[in-house]
Amino acid sequence: MKRNSIDHATMRDMNLTLILSTLRQHAPLSRSQLAAHTGLNKATVSSIVKELLASELVYELGSTNGTSEVGRPATNLELNPDAGYIIGVEIGVDFISIIIANFAIGVVSRRYESTVNRYDQQDILDRLLYLLKESVVQVELRGRPLFGIGLGVPGLVDVSSGTLLFAPNLQWSNLPLRQFVANEFDVPVYVGNEANMAALGESYFGAGQHCSYML
Repeated sequence: MKRNSIDHATMRDMNLTLILSTLRQHAPLSRSQLAAHTGLNKATVSSIVKELLASELVYELGSTNGTSEVGRPATNLELNPDAGYIIGVEIGVDFISIIIANFAIGVVSRRYESTVNRYDQQDILDRLLYLLKESVVQVELRGRPLFGIGLGVPGLVDVSSGTLLFAPNLQWSNLPLRQFVANEFDVPVYVGNEANMAALGESYFGAGQHCSYML
């Protein structure tokens, strides 16, 4: 019984993530359109949408030109941009770039700082924390939650642990970057290779949206 409940919870989380991802890419969509896009049945979509509306992660825009299965005007759904924020960081060979994005992945703040004159790893990491703390304050001033921090680095990353295994251009190795950041901020932290994260971004929001494969 316990295993079944865990499996059910995991499946629901996966379906919720699928619906959010679909809205992020294709909104506005009605519940029926969400079911068609995701392949989920309408009852599952309606249940999850009810949960998302209650948590203010999505909102209803109003009636569409179409009708629902019971003849009433269908209602479009869209992500609520002001539901919360995400901080994205790129650590380059000679720079740190930080953006703050809303829940609909609209960039609301961007900062770029050169690290050309910072040769020591700890010096760069200390500066990273300083810039992150500034960004967190910006989010707090908006009065909405910070959902997480994502960091892209130019090297080989163990994504499961968030460890930067080797970054030849930075001359860094075996750096527990996720833990380093998570020690300072009580939000989920994700660390990945910058090229992979850029490709993922293109596949969701850029030139690769309608491509099955990207090189």
